Amino acid sequence: MMPLEAAMLKRAVEEAERRLDPEMDLPVAHAPTSFYAYHTALRGVRAHPLREAFSCAGLLIETGDPARCERAARMLRRALQAQDRDPQSRTYGVWPYYWEEPLGQMEAPDANWADFCGSELLLIVYRRPERLAEDLRGPVREAIRHAARAVQRRNVGPHYTNICALGAFVALAAGRWLQEADLWDYGVERLRRFAAHTDGTGSFNEYNSPTYAFVTMRSLANILTHIDDPEVQRVAGGLHERVWLGLAYHFHAPTQQLAGPHSRSYSTDLHSHAKVALQVGTEGAVSFYTPEDVPGGAPFPARMRCPAHLLDHFRRLKAPAQRRELFIPARRHDDGREEAPVQGTTFLHPAFALGTVNRSDLWHQRRPFVGYWGDGRGGRSLQLRGLKNFYDFTSAHAATLQERGCALSAINYLTMAGDRHPVFDIIRDGRFRATDLRVSLMLTGAPDPADVRINGEAAKAGDRFKAGDRVTIGLDRDGNATSTGAFGGGAFIGVCCPAGTFGGSKGYGEVRRDEEALWVDFVLWSGEERVWDWAEVGDAAAVVATWMVGAGEMAREAFDGAFQGQEIVARIADGWVEGAWASPSGGLRVEALSRPGDRVTQGSAFRLTVDGQDVPLTRITEARILG
Repeated sequence: MMPLEAAMLKRAVEEAERRLDPEMDLPVAHAPTSFYAYHTALRGVRAHPLREAFSCAGLLIETGDPARCERAARMLRRALQAQDRDPQSRTYGVWPYYWEEPLGQMEAPDANWADFCGSELLLIVYRRPERLAEDLRGPVREAIRHAARAVQRRNVGPHYTNICALGAFVALAAGRWLQEADLWDYGVERLRRFAAHTDGTGSFNEYNSPTYAFVTMRSLANILTHIDDPEVQRVAGGLHERVWLGLAYHFHAPTQQLAGPHSRSYSTDLHSHAKVALQVGTEGAVSFYTPEDVPGGAPFPARMRCPAHLLDHFRRLKAPAQRRELFIPARRHDDGREEAPVQGTTFLHPAFALGTVNRSDLWHQRRPFVGYWGDGRGGRSLQLRGLKNFYDFTSAHAATLQERGCALSAINYLTMAGDRHPVFDIIRDGRFRATDLRVSLMLTGAPDPADVRINGEAAKAGDRFKAGDRVTIGLDRDGNATSTGAFGGGAFIGVCCPAGTFGGSKGYGEVRRDEEALWVDFVLWSGEERVWDWAEVGDAAAVVATWMVGAGEMAREAFDGAFQGQEIVARIADGWVEGAWASPSGGLRVEALSRPGDRVTQGSAFRLTVDGQDVPLTRITEARILG
């Protein structure tokens, strides 16, 4: 174990012991956390999380200290009781989030808890079986069996990337440990199915996720570490290397961020657990922490290591580079309609990184349009968002074309989609209430006051602008306002919304500042709360052009003048929204439907061209895992 990992384990054990409720023999937390709010009905209460109980028990057992192992045994005896062990139940094999809230009382029980909790138990029996109390071996064995059978019954496909990988580990590890051949065979088949799906595009459906890429990586590394089978090793090894390839190609060394686009993310900044995983996995090629300040965490699988030929991507950015990457293939539906492929574009520059995806909803866990600037201290990012009542509207949708530091987006709306979540609150009747609908560019880490200009004139929070006006922001590597900047850190950002409407309204722009960020908004509609009906809205769309430039490439006035001189036009009529930009990176053009439509309709009826040519589909690699 590396010194960093030893310090990480020590700190994690200390944190686990601080959180332990001696009366309940379980860790205690404030419910809900942001991760769990969709599934639990608990709000603002002290509760005992069960997944953390299993991970805390594993940490205590890892130390080998007899007193801590006994504490872990008490924790396991309690937590095991909460599992649903009725094979006839729809939540068979699953645990609730909290001891205080049985599965039947949850808003929506999370079937993934069979995978997550089951994997924690399997790591205990694979890593430290001799330290498990004698009276727990039977109950733990049965809990693993129920969890693994739940995983098998649910049979998550490769489209759900991290759970497909995690469930494969659970099935393989449980099948071998329980000596149940059909469970083992299922695990092998699931892993091969995952690899075959990945071979189809070269990448993952749950693409470039700062959160879930590391769940996937860790699950595959656990397979490599604990499952000694030649075929399993070959397939899991290929998938594991593919995760590292995606991370390496998106890592932006100047800002130490994972450049976009991100399929799902809980934080725009790289999370501490991801940073530690990168540091350990690259064996220090990228460094975030010392043993003195590393956050606590469980030991990483021994085989979770970055392939040597990819390490240099984490050390330095040698030159500006753009990559396109196919994530999800075209999909033909039973009614004959075909959704377009999903493909991302990432531009890495010494001063900034900009990443977008060609189509996505704007759920708050998505980062389909995200950029970074600065020097690696975090907290300096920009993000395109579609807001309803100042919160991310999942029914908002963006089709984006990017060429290097220039991105042109057409925003429209989805029917039969979510309000705040894509599954749990779908707007089924097409009717929703709103007081405000806007498209926003959010700049986190921008100074207050910021160096903002509208058409070259100084502007401040509260100032408004018209469709077609040019808004520019100057930022240095420290996030301060700047008119000049070092090539390695400063950036200029230009934003223009040439057209936007919602239900016939005439939109306007405004510069806004709150405790979270600086915002450049285009307000599509705002007023007294009213009920909107998708069937009656008519045109609801906008076009946004965004330009990022390293501040060392030109002076502030030159940037403003150049942006003012570029032709950026849009048209919303006849059911279509069209945008065109004579950008420094070429002639960009986007076309999409201007009226609300379902996900398949909006996902097929758009076109993105550079200098009149469709953007080619590009795999991250031509290599095949299965050969």
